[in-house]
Amino acid sequence: LRASLDGAAFVFCRETLTLSYLRAQRVATPELGFAPDAAFGIAIRNDAAAERFLSAHALSPQGYLCVIPRMRYTPYHLVHATPATTEDLHRAAISQRHLDADLAKLVDVIATWVRATGLKVLLCPEMTYQVGVAEQLLERLSPAVRGAVICRREYWLPDEAIATYARAMALISLDNHSPIFALSQEVPALYVRQPTDTTKGQMWEDLDLGDWLVEIDQVSGLLAIAADPAAARRRVGALMARVRASQHSALSILREAIRQS
Repeated sequence: LRASLDGAAFVFCRETLTLSYLRAQRVATPELGFAPDAAFGIAIRNDAAAERFLSAHALSPQGYLCVIPRMRYTPYHLVHATPATTEDLHRAAISQRHLDADLAKLVDVIATWVRATGLKVLLCPEMTYQVGVAEQLLERLSPAVRGAVICRREYWLPDEAIATYARAMALISLDNHSPIFALSQEVPALYVRQPTDTTKGQMWEDLDLGDWLVEIDQVSGLLAIAADPAAARRRVGALMARVRASQHSALSILREAIRQS
């Protein structure tokens, strides 16, 4: 790995903890810096598919919150249909041990949102296994709250997901890329971090969104977005202007490296 990094024309990190580590290791690449995750630059939307789904479930633009649940470890052996290793089984046991408590936090968030705003909630997946987790979350809601909640029971591709996020008032997710997709559409998004997560949460601090990065035991902040959605969207608009400028700068270096190769 060191040989690859030392010999690279450039190395960009999506968060500054990794960047600081590589600097401390004196990686020899001539260009070592920070560039926001490439997911911020995603440019695919299936608006027709999103419109069909929203119409079928009476979800109006700016009239719903997207919620993405997650287990503490992604069960890749289930996702890829491969035999479970000892580590897979160890991680699955940890996920199962905390599932009830983690879903209970989202139950509280959803109930508070519905009662405070009168708006709907869409439970949806980022990864295939989360369809089942969303169904478990739905079952834990009280009947009064469940009436305002739609659970997407089929998996979707990113283009439809992004078009659906773009029409939401806000998004809250235990997985990391759906909030980035939402922000790319200038929709306010909270990322809920679990203790088993990696350094990816540092991205939110690096982009001055530290108050929209919340720990699973301290989920809060959605009602402030609902109270003034226009201000929240202005904040995301300013953020995305900075993100695009940073990515443009990184890509300029990439283009020059290609030109000289």
